[in-house]
Amino acid sequence: MLRRRSRIGLVVLALAVACAGGISPRAPRGGHDPGALAAAYAETGRLDEAVREIEIALGIHPNDADLRRQAAALYRRRGALADASAQLEAALRLDGGHAPTWMALGEVESQRGQPDSAYIAFRRATQLAPHDARAFAALATAADRAGLPEDAEHARDRWRALDPASAPAAPRLRRAWP
Repeated sequence: MLRRRSRIGLVVLALAVACAGGISPRAPRGGHDPGALAAAYAETGRLDEAVREIEIALGIHPNDADLRRQAAALYRRRGALADASAQLEAALRLDGGHAPTWMALGEVESQRGQPDSAYIAFRRATQLAPHDARAFAALATAADRAGLPEDAEHARDRWRALDPASAPAAPRLRRAWP
């Protein structure tokens, strides 16, 4: 009985020292990925469990932009596009210079039927990654959907310059006279 009390006392003491030192008992140590369990669930198709685990991880690490991007991908797979958009926006508040996050936000906004928001996100992605043909392709499509034909044509021109094989051919000009 005495031995058991001493073990409990040691555990309580260790937790008290950890909390006093600002160390969370559930904080990752030694390169542990806080989203690893969520990723493992997602790989097996258990999206509800994956979302539950990512939400727990976000509660512990709310300022982790990578975790926010991972959460957005899980929400997107579940079809919860509003939640995915919110997570991507949170990730951008933490790391606004990450072009792939702007691309993902543009794709989600496009799926949500928000052409103006998609256009803005793709425009920012092209500013951050001026040599990314995929970003200009997405911008061209978004500009068309947002009713901005001149911007769409400029984006297609840049897309053709970056990746002529995947870009649509330039429109042929018709002569106005015979």
